[in-house]
Amino acid sequence: EALKVQAVVAEVAATTATHVTSAAVGLSLGFFFSWAIALVTLGLVPVFAVAQIVAMKMAGSNMGKATEAASWETKLGTLVSETVAAHRTVAAYGLHSTVGDAIHEAAHEDGVMKKGHAQGVANGMGVFLNLAVTATINYIGAVMIDEGIVDFKDFIRSYIVVIFLGIGIAAASADATDQVEAKRGGQKLFGVIDRKSAIDARKPGGTALAEAEGVVEFKEVGFHYPNRPDTMVLSSVSFTVHKNQKVALMGSSGSGKSTCIALLERFYDPTTGSIHFDGHDLRSINLRQLRSKLSLVGQEPVLFLGTVAENIQYGALAEGGDGPPSRKQLADLHNQMVDAAVMAHAHDFIKNLPNGYDTEVGEKG
Repeated sequence: EALKVQAVVAEVAATTATHVTSAAVGLSLGFFFSWAIALVTLGLVPVFAVAQIVAMKMAGSNMGKATEAASWETKLGTLVSETVAAHRTVAAYGLHSTVGDAIHEAAHEDGVMKKGHAQGVANGMGVFLNLAVTATINYIGAVMIDEGIVDFKDFIRSYIVVIFLGIGIAAASADATDQVEAKRGGQKLFGVIDRKSAIDARKPGGTALAEAEGVVEFKEVGFHYPNRPDTMVLSSVSFTVHKNQKVALMGSSGSGKSTCIALLERFYDPTTGSIHFDGHDLRSINLRQLRSKLSLVGQEPVLFLGTVAENIQYGALAEGGDGPPSRKQLADLHNQMVDAAVMAHAHDFIKNLPNGYDTEVGEKG
């Protein structure tokens, strides 16, 4: 969606200005060579413009259907790309008919078809009217030549330059479809930007945690993901993790192990029940402070563009607040970083890197 908006703002707007300029130059030269032919053309322009506005309205009225169709088009593209990428698997399991039926269903979904029909009518109307206007100018020009109002040479000169008028209007009208798509994309983007998160790490207030004992308690926790309200991932889960205790959550894939960690980090809030940290309900604790007391090591390490030192220090910097750290804080931060690397048995190989802790890890590590 962002690319659609960017294309209109950065490219389509510029090309539309070029097309409009071409139309204005064409009309001016048309008056210079033959005012009569130029007046005829000018009289036909409103008809053409009104038709194009109607076409744009038709495309705009289908924006809701276009949103639904876009999700189906995404599904269709994903199905096709996955099928091609996994063609051996499809062949090995004899899934040709199954996959083919799924692609056929996605391609012929009602929203996709309606969107295609609306775009086809809008584009077809533009081409038809362009040709109709050209034919009308030719006919009227022939009549004027026959009546001696204009001579053939002036008509041809005026006609050729007026062609630029038609091309400019037609091209500018063709950009209307992109503008409608960009408007739809912009609405979705601003919907995301304006959305107020129920869990905002920047929100002030909440219980402050000076020191953390690290006692975690799940009390009758139930949870489903927002996009899957009918599927309960956790149901009446209760357990307690005491200070200095090591606990392993075991289970099959999809049993909710990672979900428990996500709830503890407050990426989500429980649907039912509650989670307590050192006796405080997670929802009552200042979120930034809560996360500063937790350390998460994922299954796959994540490195950001920057130095080794910067990547190690991110957690401590997050705990330090919004303002820039002082010199003392920076010195303490460096010592904490080295201590953490030593504990992780990473200090020796980091020191052997070309620039030690200041070695650039590159994009995505």
